[in-house]
Amino acid sequence: MKTKIKIDNGAYKLTIPISDAYENINIRNFIDYIKAEQILNKSQASDDFIQKLSDEVKETWRLTNKDKFI
Repeated sequence: MKTKIKIDNGAYKLTIPISDAYENINIRNFIDYIKAEQILNKSQASDDFIQKLSDEVKETWRLTNKDKFI
């Protein structure tokens, strides 16, 4: 693994070769988490809207899949 971590001017700087990211599930999960955080930080959706959307998705999934579990 050729992944490198440096601290420079009070910030972590990571260098992760793409091959390391493909080979290591933990690195992939970390990258996915960081990408999701970046998207959330850009979002202007309110917490209330996000909760309502989540509830709607869950209910739609439940109605679509209920026959598989009953």
